[in-house]
Amino acid sequence: MLPALGPLPPTPSKPIFKFRPNLLSATYNMEILHQFNYDIKAAIMHDPYSPLHPGSEFRPVSILAPVFKHHPSRNRIYSTLTSGGHYPLVPLSNDHMKSDLEEGIAFGNHKSAMDSSKWMMSTLNKEIIRGWQLPLLTDKLHLIPGALVAPLGNAKQTTIDDQGNQTPKTA
Repeated sequence: MLPALGPLPPTPSKPIFKFRPNLLSATYNMEILHQFNYDIKAAIMHDPYSPLHPGSEFRPVSILAPVFKHHPSRNRIYSTLTSGGHYPLVPLSNDHMKSDLEEGIAFGNHKSAMDSSKWMMSTLNKEIIRGWQLPLLTDKLHLIPGALVAPLGNAKQTTIDDQGNQTPKTA
């Protein structure tokens, strides 16, 4: 039996965003972002007990500290658990981000997404309900600093059945 890791973490609070695949939720989410000057990170960090908060799926750092206290990367682990992961990327200029956002919205999704729109929408709806995608209004994305978009696509893949025959892979 494993030893206890100290007290239980606090009960998660309800996220401030709505995770339903509809226009009402997207509009509501934009209103929440407006309260935070359209800063998604500030909105997420506002409630340390939200399941959206970085590290929320783990016990609090105060409880985990004895486990990691001798780990050579403990400071990076603590930082990731409290403020999220950070990746050393070259930042894009504001002008580049703005034009990229505009071009991405104008381009839309790949033809493969349109050809499988029923499956694609079903998948996106599941991801929204699970809290993995945040519904927002496309015509307001330019208000969110650093917002970028990427077209959706659906790559056709094959798998192998029990007899070794290639068959189309279904989602």
